[in-house]
Amino acid sequence: MPLPALALSGAVVLAFSGYAFARWATLQSSALDLAYFDQVVWNAAQGHGFVSSFAPYPFFGQHFSPALGLLVPFYWIHPSPLWLLAAQSLALGAAVVPLYVLARTWLDHRSSMVVCVAYAAQLFVLRAVNYDFHTEALAVPFVFLAVLGAARASRTGDSVLLLSGVAPLLGKEDGALVSLGIGFLAWAVLRRRAGLVLMALSVVDGVVVTVLVMPAIRDGQPGDLIDRYSYLGSSVAGVLLGLATHPHIALLHVLRPGPLIAVAIMLAGVAFLPLARPLAAIAALPSLMLELLSSHVPQSTLLDQYGLQPGPLLFVAALLGWVRIASRWKVSPARLKFGWLTPGRGPGAALLAGALVALVVAAPQPTLGSWSKGQAAQKLATEVPPDASVDASDHLATMLAERESIGVLPSSGRDWIAVDVSAEGADQVAGLPGRGYVFVGRWGVLSLWRRQA
Repeated sequence: MPLPALALSGAVVLAFSGYAFARWATLQSSALDLAYFDQVVWNAAQGHGFVSSFAPYPFFGQHFSPALGLLVPFYWIHPSPLWLLAAQSLALGAAVVPLYVLARTWLDHRSSMVVCVAYAAQLFVLRAVNYDFHTEALAVPFVFLAVLGAARASRTGDSVLLLSGVAPLLGKEDGALVSLGIGFLAWAVLRRRAGLVLMALSVVDGVVVTVLVMPAIRDGQPGDLIDRYSYLGSSVAGVLLGLATHPHIALLHVLRPGPLIAVAIMLAGVAFLPLARPLAAIAALPSLMLELLSSHVPQSTLLDQYGLQPGPLLFVAALLGWVRIASRWKVSPARLKFGWLTPGRGPGAALLAGALVALVVAAPQPTLGSWSKGQAAQKLATEVPPDASVDASDHLATMLAERESIGVLPSSGRDWIAVDVSAEGADQVAGLPGRGYVFVGRWGVLSLWRRQA
């Protein structure tokens, strides 16, 4: 592992974590989902289980994410959403290491570094960093590590494939589709029979978790995420049946301008290299279709965190496409090593150019607020008793989530209310005395109220 690859990984981790911290500290993070995850992990650290005020049932009934348990010990040290943001930044930045080793399996050092730089500039990575914390990010380095194990074509490699390939299952219930894609890639492209084992495990896990475990955790209450696929069915089994019996409905949904443009931009970001290795690109199809079939617009257009699951698999397909193109061109070692430096020549130049074009067209805008407003929010948070229930404005909720009961305005009825007048409006604040709340203090446009005893 050469120093440049390690340095790039470290720089990416620092850049991502610094930006994520700045977003939170300047009140740009959102209650959904940062305050949501923060309260879930805090409750688990307090011995209350993985529960939240944002859902009427335990969190694993909403998203099956056992990987959150890894973060609980850090909350014993000091509860803070910064642990979540740091974990995501570490995972996305550390993914450079297995990705470099994987690329180095087929390419020279310089080309492998190009691959890593292009990965760090991918939209699916940057959009996730720009939208707080999501458990899907924790699995990204293991996707590359699992493919690396398959590429090594050995018993040890198969062990790495299987152990790393199950990581997406622990991040989120639909991570089963990512693991299924990894197994398919290992079996169909890299010729490892262990890929079939991983595919079987993924199918069994996906069915058991979504059909049996999560409904049992919800204790009969319906999950709201299935509503995004209600045009196909009202349950997981119903959606699958709808796909089988009415494929034209799903096809018309996917062929809308939004999903088509999203796919085109994602492919452009990797210079359409996956098309040179279509069998490898198929590995990303299950997780990609889950996003595109959703009626939730940010999901079907791969905004926010929704590119995190198909993105790494599609990037691996781009790497394999590069390798196929290089081999078919019969590129000499010297040209393979230096050809990417010539503008417009070589897959390396195309990959960097594609990433740049995608960023120009659709890069998320950096969202940083006011440091003084963020400091005011932290002062406000210290005035609220730790055992008090709070309703808060969206961004303010990310400073107050480590408690048993919290809501986001206009939710009401809790003992304390933290209001950002610039977000809620003066009328709502003016009505608080009439609802039995007394003024506690003001910090700029932020004010704090508590229910009169």
